[in-house]
Amino acid sequence: MDFKIYRHTSPVPETTNGSVVAIGNFDGLHLGHRAVLDAAKNTAQNQGLPLCVVTFEPHPKEVFGIHVPRLTPFDEKAQSMREVGADLVYAIHFTKDYAKTSAEEFVQETLIDTLNVKHVFIGEDFAFGKNRAGNPQSLSDLGANKDFAVTAIPEVLCEDGVKLASTRVRDLLKQGKLEEANSFLGRAYEIRTHLQEDEMLNLVGDISNYAPLKNGVYWVKFIYNDPSDGQGEDGDHPENLMCAVINGKVKFPPVNERPGVPNHTVTLQFFDVYELSSK
Repeated sequence: MDFKIYRHTSPVPETTNGSVVAIGNFDGLHLGHRAVLDAAKNTAQNQGLPLCVVTFEPHPKEVFGIHVPRLTPFDEKAQSMREVGADLVYAIHFTKDYAKTSAEEFVQETLIDTLNVKHVFIGEDFAFGKNRAGNPQSLSDLGANKDFAVTAIPEVLCEDGVKLASTRVRDLLKQGKLEEANSFLGRAYEIRTHLQEDEMLNLVGDISNYAPLKNGVYWVKFIYNDPSDGQGEDGDHPENLMCAVINGKVKFPPVNERPGVPNHTVTLQFFDVYELSSK
């Protein structure tokens, strides 16, 4: 099945014979999210059904004026869903009007009428519907009446016993604790940006739309998103490069190893800290 993204209210013909659904915001796709998605994928494969991830865009907190720095903007999150085995993403456009949708309406309109759900996977702290009135138990009760199963996956805990959450990862990045953040993500923290040359010949990219990294100097794996950008006269550049992060900007200094100016976006995977700013 080809991976597809559907927007709220669109028909989803791939679910005619049923689907397995995982629900959540999944910002950053950390190991706690992976526990939900991996369990859902196993069930989908065993039942021969597509795995559909239901997510909300923008983040519901943003709609009510609470800024949430994103670990993964929607397009990147959807691509990550594909990489971990999702067949479909169903993105609900979250608005103040949509927030008035009751838990029962969400189940009927989205899970049953649109996705023909057979099994739902959620985190055990999942809340949904108007005033967050729905919870895993009420969803299970609705499932029993509507003929679908519900599995709530236990929280993944950090070594200090605190729940692994996207907020925790954001806080660690802000503090410059990259190794710990990456351990919770299960991979290197990744950012995509378009680089341009400034008047000092630095390659500079804006990364302010992502969760902020502490100012400092980092090692990154530099990946061209379009291979044609890496085919310059001087051949391939080193994959692992040092860059500075300064107030929502990333900078590569004009040294011999610096790559040329790419025409397309690049992916930067932050895998180590060289030096952090004291500010």
